[in-house]
Formats: sequence, structure tokens, C-alpha cells
Amino acid sequence: HIASSVIGTSKFIPIKGGSLVRGTWQEVMLVELDGPRTRKVLIQVIGE
Repeated sequence: HIASSVIGTSKFIPIKGGSLVRGTWQEVMLVELDGPRTRKVLIQVIGE
């Protein structure tokens, strides 16, 4: 559980023109740190 404390459980990723705003070497990854099991991923879009 230390790894999830270091990495965190949520991120905010800006979207501009329908695309994720990322740096040159940035990627979005889902990482499982507690063994295989069914998970739910929540994506919340907040617009202007």
C-alpha cells in the first residue's frame, strides 16, 4: 500500500480540443498494485 500512497489514486488531466494535454514523454497508465480483481474506473469530465 506504500506504492499507492506514493503514486496517488487520482489525477487531473486537462483536455483541449478533444485531446488530452500531455507533455512529450507523458502517458496515462492504469496500474494494479493489489493483485488482480474487478475494478471500476471513474472518469469525470468537468467543462466550461
